[in-house]
Amino acid sequence: MKQEPPGTPPHERPRNPRRSRGKDVNCAPITRGIRSEVEVGPEQGLPVSGVISCDNLLTVPQAALDPAPLGHLEEVKRAQLDRALRYALDIRY
Repeated sequence: MKQEPPGTPPHERPRNPRRSRGKDVNCAPITRGIRSEVEVGPEQGLPVSGVISCDNLLTVPQAALDPAPLGHLEEVKRAQLDRALRYALDIRY
């Protein structure tokens, strides 16, 4: 197989057809919902649909946040968020 010069960007390298015939395969999980996520979208005032991922919590200074809320959570969504946070953080009571 022809060797590409060092520094050739990956998108300019020819595909190696033998690479796809190995014994390993690529897989992507299919789930029916993750207990640590809460679906949100336009119903909550957001411009697009997405999820609140409680597995990826970040701590940021309050001053870094926009003072105007982007959306809102009604009582049912707040309860779902509470359950998702308790699951993600392994809080039992």
